[in-house]
Order: sequence, then C-alpha cells, then structure tokens
Amino acid sequence: MYELPELHIRQLAIIDTQPLARRYNSTDEDNWETLNEILKELVPNRGEGTFFQAPVYFDYGCFTTFGKNCGANFNFTVLDCAPVKIGDNVMFGPNCTLAAPMHPLCPKKRNVRTRENGELYNLEYARGNAAA
Repeated sequence: MYELPELHIRQLAIIDTQPLARRYNSTDEDNWETLNEILKELVPNRGEGTFFQAPVYFDYGCFTTFGKNCGANFNFTVLDCAPVKIGDNVMFGPNCTLAAPMHPLCPKKRNVRTRENGELYNLEYARGNAAA
C-alpha cells in the first residue's frame, strides 16, 4: 500500500490541476504550441513526443510520469494520488482510466473505507517499461 504524500504537498499539487485541464480541453487541436505549454505544467514528468487528445483529466498530474512517445485518445483520466509510471511508446485508447486509489480486497476491511489513521487506500500504478 502507498501512503498519501504530506498534506501540504497534496494541496500544492491540486491548486492548478483543474484549471489547467479545462484550458487544455478547450484549446483547439491544431494549436500545438499552446497545448504543449499547458502540458508542461499539467504533466511535468512527460517524455518527448508524448501527447493527449482532449479531454484529459488528472487528479494531480505531478505524480504521473510518462516515457517518450506516449499518447492517449479522448477521455483519458488519471487518478494519481499515488505514483503512476508509464514507459516509452505506450498508447491508450478512448475512455481509459488509470486509477491509483484502491480498496482492500477483504470485504470486512473494504467496508471500513479508510485506514485506522484516516488515510485512504492507494496503489502505485506502472505500465510499459517504467520501473515500479
């Protein structure tokens, strides 16, 4: 299980995510320069040649890492409350969701919803040649 980052890190990470995603999603597809500038802030750990067709959604963006030449079709959603690591040359089809939040597998523990310390359950997520 992955522990959530410190509260102040989570607060800093979420400040610009939603407005950046809205800007990205409302920018014309042929405006590559603006789209790339927005992605530099929205997903700062992104390899060269990685691009997404709008709309895209990220919880934080800064906890997701993409290798080179990755792509995603429309409605790509990443719930990155834990690290999400994508290797080189990974492509996602329409309506894909990468969800790091998880629940315990045992029904008795799952019904509790949170840990004893109040933290939510999360799972690190990795695909492609990214080291987990």
